[in-house]
Amino acid sequence: MAKRSLGELSNFQRLALQAFAERMGVSESHMVNWLNRLEENPAAHPWTDLDALAKRFEECGCADC
Repeated sequence: MAKRSLGELSNFQRLALQAFAERMGVSESHMVNWLNRLEENPAAHPWTDLDALAKRFEECGCADC
């Protein structure tokens, strides 16, 4: 999967990224850089996990997500 930048993420992907970053205690830009570095490992799929969480936010339909 290709590396990503903060500006190209959808609103739901940004929400998921914020949740990841908050949990890790880092900034969103640091989280993007970290996920991009993990993506270099063929066994890792960090963006897939973020996309799965973003899809759950999208499907939720509530205004709080």
